[in-house]
Parts: sequence; structure tokens; C-alpha cells
Amino acid sequence: MGILLEEVVAATQQVAWLAQEEPFYIFGASMGGNFALRLALAHAEQPIPNLQGVVAICPAVHPARAMRAIDRLQPYRAFFRRRWLRSLLGKQALFPDLYDFGPLRELRTVSAMTDWLIPRYSDYADAADYYRHYTVRPADYERINVKTTVLAAADDYVIPVQDMYDIPKLPLVDVRIYRTGGHMGFVDVLPFRMWLPRAILDILRAA
Repeated sequence: MGILLEEVVAATQQVAWLAQEEPFYIFGASMGGNFALRLALAHAEQPIPNLQGVVAICPAVHPARAMRAIDRLQPYRAFFRRRWLRSLLGKQALFPDLYDFGPLRELRTVSAMTDWLIPRYSDYADAADYYRHYTVRPADYERINVKTTVLAAADDYVIPVQDMYDIPKLPLVDVRIYRTGGHMGFVDVLPFRMWLPRAILDILRAA
């Protein structure tokens, strides 16, 4: 679940500690980008050893908007719904006494699935309450005390580009919005190549 940050902070601190004196970086994409940004925020109060930088790629900073964007496009909606339903039914098969996700088979959108799940299998009143707990708001970035880079695309169909423009200009926060790239695409056609790895290496070299 998107709200499970404390477990991720503890695991990240442990991995960074095991790296000893090596410089440590955090990368995350899409929902992982949301976690990367929240780890950068957590670092201000719960330091991660030797953290040198954070890179968030197409981060879902406003989950409710991202969910609506997914549901608007049938290919994305079908992909995310199929993957999520398969995961949930697998969980039900392992713990049949705890879960009954059968009714989700009849729901056609990811938003509808979330609306059904949250009041039944979480401590949150509804989906809106759940989303609020892992939204990264513009004011939150002011607490970041480690170099953080956000990579995004203006033509991303999942993450509304306005969410990226809403990120404030701050000394430690570098927002790079490319004209094209889609959601985690960043591919040149001629010659065909995915240039995102090169962009990330450039960020590391400049750190």
C-alpha cells in the first residue's frame, strides 16, 4: 500500500548502513517516485546514512489525479486493473480466511476497485482519505535537505504535467520536464534508444 512509508524508511536505512561509507542514492519511478520523494522528506528527520541524492522519475505525487488519468485511457486502465486484480486474487488464495476479493472481478475501473477495497480492508474511511496520506504537496518540498531531481514528461498520460509545474523552485530540488517521454518511455525513435539511463548517469556524475 502506498501509505506504508515507515517500513520503507527502516529498510532503506538498513541497506544504506550496510553500504558503509559508500555514497547512497535513491531512485524511484511512478509510484516508486512517490516513495523516493517521501524518503527524501523522511530523511530530514530520520537520516539515511550517506544519502547523496534522490531521483524521482514520473512520480505519482498526487495519487488521486493519477488514478483518474489511468481510468480515462482504456489500455492503461486494462493493464493496471489486470495486474492488480491478479495480485489481489493471489493474496486471497494464500489467505482465504482473511480476504474475499471476488466482487472486484465485476468492477471495470481502478478507481472503483480502490473505492471498494479501502473501507473494507484498511483503516481509512474512503479512497479520498487514503490518497491524502501519501500525496506529496507543493509545500512539502521545502523540508527536503538532500539534492533531489524530478524527471517528467509533458506528454505523460498517467502523471498530469501540471503536478510537476506545481513543484516549487528550490535550491535542492531540480525539476526537469521533457517535451516527450510518456510514462516511463523516454525513447528516441531514430536511432532507437532509451535515453533515460544516460540521463540518470549524467545526474550521478554531476552529484
